[in-house]
Amino acid sequence: MQPKTRRTVLALGGLAAVGVGFPRVHAMLNRDFTFERMEAPNGFRRLRLNEVSQGPSLFAGLDGENTRPAPTQIAALNADPCADLFDHGSPAQVPIAVFTDYYCPYCRVLSHHLLTRKDDLALTWHELPLLSRDSEPAARLALAASQQVPYVDVHAYLMKTSLRPTPAFLRRFAADLGLNERYLRRDRDSADVTAHIERSHALAYVFGLYGTPATIVGRTLVIGAIKPADLDRLIALEQAEGQHCKATA
Repeated sequence: MQPKTRRTVLALGGLAAVGVGFPRVHAMLNRDFTFERMEAPNGFRRLRLNEVSQGPSLFAGLDGENTRPAPTQIAALNADPCADLFDHGSPAQVPIAVFTDYYCPYCRVLSHHLLTRKDDLALTWHELPLLSRDSEPAARLALAASQQVPYVDVHAYLMKTSLRPTPAFLRRFAADLGLNERYLRRDRDSADVTAHIERSHALAYVFGLYGTPATIVGRTLVIGAIKPADLDRLIALEQAEGQHCKATA
């Protein structure tokens, strides 16, 4: 969190503590936010912004017969999306699901901010390869590497590099992170990696995600770039309202 933003959040907390009261603090946090209720999944709302990265075949990817989730999966996700959206965190934390593509420039800014906040966030990362023919190989590489080292280390590394999933890059990537290259190659096409990507696409279909980044903060969907200060304010607002579904431990 940026120092100015941190001071703002702490100041708001102090105001509440001395009796300013929830309505006023809530109004300050909610300033300039316009929410739209989503018909499905039930209980979620949308905060519309700009700056979305889209690939040339993105809509075909979401609407095509080969990638459309099965009707039973759509029904299950609409009925209970939280289990697939959020996979860790304490009940006291606001769960945050982040959908990213390594070829999305706005994703790099968002990831940097979330990973450098000083507080512990209940983050769940979803690889959503949409933007180029190299997006899925990159996502598979990240997920395969995360079976050897923490995912956040892999994600941070890839978000800071010019990624081309060539044999030379793979060797350097494995060396830099201390990975077993043979296992890395094997795990790229594993059932677990494929299941993650399929689940991300199914969630994208249900929530209507048409580009990256896409972030679900508690019960609020944001498609597109969001300013760090606004993201911090949205997190604080969700924490104050406390109506979001909970991440599982």
